[in-house]
Amino acid sequence: PQPHATRIPALHPDTGRWSAFVAPDLPAVFGDDPSLDFQPGEDAQAELLSRLASITPDAWQAALARLQPAAVVAAPTPTAVPTPPLAASTPHHALNGPYQDPRRFLMDVMNDPTVALAYRIEAAKALLVAAGTAPR
Repeated sequence: PQPHATRIPALHPDTGRWSAFVAPDLPAVFGDDPSLDFQPGEDAQAELLSRLASITPDAWQAALARLQPAAVVAAPTPTAVPTPPLAASTPHHALNGPYQDPRRFLMDVMNDPTVALAYRIEAAKALLVAAGTAPR
């Protein structure tokens, strides 16, 4: 027989807190702790999940393709411009969330010099698309 996946919602034995499926507007309520201190109702969980719809295999493949990183052609690094070493403990300021505003997160990623340049460029592109000013 095939093993079954762990049932959700589930009680996490180490923390005594519960996992659950939540409506899209609820994550902001949780802040830093994405768990519940009470068992969610099975009827509410079933009602929430009943609204989900499967996607077609083609839609799934298209979504996976969009999530793949774009092929990056590495430009030669000029030897006259040394890259300053970053300390191992250099914090990524953009990761100081939690973020409720995707634009603020992308702005922080784009402006954080400790984030890899490729990610900063991708954040800038996403901001341009969101603003409707992406280059054609």
